[in-house]
Amino acid sequence: MKIETATVVDIERLVPLGNTWYETCNKEKFGIVIEKPAFYAGLEDMINDKNEDVLILVHEGKVVGCLGITKFKSPLSKAQIANEHFLYVMEKHRAGRGSHLLLGAARQWAINKGCTHLILNASRLAGSSFERVCNLYKRLNFQEFEKSFICQLKNKNILRNL
Repeated sequence: MKIETATVVDIERLVPLGNTWYETCNKEKFGIVIEKPAFYAGLEDMINDKNEDVLILVHEGKVVGCLGITKFKSPLSKAQIANEHFLYVMEKHRAGRGSHLLLGAARQWAINKGCTHLILNASRLAGSSFERVCNLYKRLNFQEFEKSFICQLKNKNILRNL
């Protein structure tokens, strides 16, 4: 297995992986509409942005994993922070250290971009993989940093008591 930085040409190679992710994610739980064309357009936007990249895990010529990463300036200092936006590895390649390879490449990407920290995210959109992802990050010595909450804005009970 090897890591490559995706180019626009790789979008087509990412489609089978994206379709597998789409079938396994927890898309209905939060009322988030996931549209495949928008997802692939978002990948292309990341590939074309100088502060973002999509790293791909390739095995025997096929893309079997990907990680989106971006950098931003900390609102607390002038430090650059790298933020993993998404991580997905096909199940049969997880035990083969595919996730470790992608995370190591993300760490190196962040260092090369002059970042002082790397934030990894675990989303409940991952469905049953959520706890495994959290445990992986802890085994790699990442500390829990934040918790995020989401609501649909059409829900009239949100912030009603303010």
